[in-house]
Amino acid sequence: MTDQDALLERYSAPIREQLGRQSDAIDRMATAIADMARAIAVSEEKHSNTADALARIGNRIDDHEKRLRELERSDAEQGLFVKHAGKFTWTAVGIAMSMVFAFLFGGVK
Repeated sequence: MTDQDALLERYSAPIREQLGRQSDAIDRMATAIADMARAIAVSEEKHSNTADALARIGNRIDDHEKRLRELERSDAEQGLFVKHAGKFTWTAVGIAMSMVFAFLFGGVK
């Protein structure tokens, strides 16, 4: 073995160790990046599902709001009818009672 071979052998062993450590570190980093990519994909899917669910909830709220407004409007219209029907009914009952009392007690001659 020559001096050059000895020097080459002397310096190549530490370089091989260093390259081996770097290769292991790169493998670990690649694994970590793959894990993060999977986590990001899962997170994006959850975000998408949540956004879709919120959109559906928003649509349902809008539908309920429309229904409530329609009910309030129809309730107000029915309330006016009931209010006037009640007045009419009490007026008719009063007139009928007046006629009955007038007939019974001889108020009309």
